[in-house]
Amino acid sequence: MAQFEAVTDYEFPFQVGIMNDGAAAQRFSAFLTEKGIKNKIKPQPPNLFVIYVAEAKDVSFAKRAIMDFRANPYGKQYTQAGWNLGSKDKLKTMSRSAARGRGSWQLQSVTSVVELLCVLATVWMMFAPDGAMQLLAWWQLDQVFGGGEVWRLVTPCFIHFGVLHILFNLVMFEAFARPIERYLGGVHLLLVVLCIGVVDNLLAQLVIANMSGVRIVGGLSGVVYGVIGYAYIMSKRPDLSMMEFPRGMFMVCAVIIGISFVLSFMGLYSSPVSEIVHAGGLILGVLIALGNSKRKLKIRY
Repeated sequence: MAQFEAVTDYEFPFQVGIMNDGAAAQRFSAFLTEKGIKNKIKPQPPNLFVIYVAEAKDVSFAKRAIMDFRANPYGKQYTQAGWNLGSKDKLKTMSRSAARGRGSWQLQSVTSVVELLCVLATVWMMFAPDGAMQLLAWWQLDQVFGGGEVWRLVTPCFIHFGVLHILFNLVMFEAFARPIERYLGGVHLLLVVLCIGVVDNLLAQLVIANMSGVRIVGGLSGVVYGVIGYAYIMSKRPDLSMMEFPRGMFMVCAVIIGISFVLSFMGLYSSPVSEIVHAGGLILGVLIALGNSKRKLKIRY
């Protein structure tokens, strides 16, 4: 059975792949063992697991196999190999460890900075709403471009109108933005968030709000729905299969938006602003992801 122990270049000199999930590495190692390939796994900080094989003749097969594994990590041949080697308890332990590593909160991350800005802006709104709106919100295009205050295209995303409003958005943003940053990097996530935020704010304020009479539009929910749509499409890439997306979540979001539209047109909501922003964010996130779906990306394994 493969163990997580030190590996010397003399015993296992050929590196065939790197994984960021200990349980997945163990399943793949078990598969190689069943194929008669001698292999070892060497952990590397912070949460990486390097797979080595002992003989040069096995390198080509192992590298092809690891590409197939990333496309289908829960294939029968891999899961069955893990069970056959009696690693059930070890898989559970390492899965929990890997999950903690992927989801750990880090202040220097883009995800955390966005969340902190939301908290600060919302607290400001609670104690000095006039001052917060004068600096962060906008309701005329001249406020944005006339005085060069282009930050207003983004800052309405940070304003929230109540505790439940911000709590829901922060929980959902943390759940779906954090994995994007984990595997694709902070700059990648930042560009996605800025693109969705700017377009959604323009849509909300220039088109919807003026039509409905709503003066100020704010909240991260458009970005949240956009990030969900983006993560849904990107998780289907074979090389991002480890970025697990909850089954049925995308459909749930679409149904919620649809029901909200119906309730709005029935007069149970004062205006369809929120629903259109949510739908716009979800669609925009999907479109951005489709544009990236075939591009070569730098992925962090």
